[in-house]
Amino acid sequence: MLNYHWPHSQNFFLPHLKKSYPLAFDIMNAVDTKLHNGMADAAIGALYTAFHTHCTNFNTNYYAYNTLKSSNPGTNLSVTQLDDELASTLIGNWDVTIQEVYNRKTVAYKTLMPNHRTPFQTGTVASKVVALTVLVAEIDADPHWQP
Repeated sequence: MLNYHWPHSQNFFLPHLKKSYPLAFDIMNAVDTKLHNGMADAAIGALYTAFHTHCTNFNTNYYAYNTLKSSNPGTNLSVTQLDDELASTLIGNWDVTIQEVYNRKTVAYKTLMPNHRTPFQTGTVASKVVALTVLVAEIDADPHWQP
């Protein structure tokens, strides 16, 4: 076996498998099983011990996600509807309101909306939540919007 130092605290599967959790589930459990079968080798045993913790944690989260998903399918539809509403109606209204106070070419406007409406209309739901969180924080810090 090669001398590869695997940082045990790093789950190097996660970035590659986030795109498909069912596939990730299959891959992680297959790797876990293969490592378990090779535990007679001390190096494989050490890898298994470190990897099994990540696999167990992933499986627990995956089962919880599937339970929530199947027990309340309307929740996913609500997120999709809110995402659509944010990307069209809400961000448009907010942008117009901000432009009533600050011209689009001003620093104050660019502080609130650095990339105009784009972060709210494209990307993943998670990236839109980050953009919305940043907008709310900037509005809270802007003295014009204080009550």
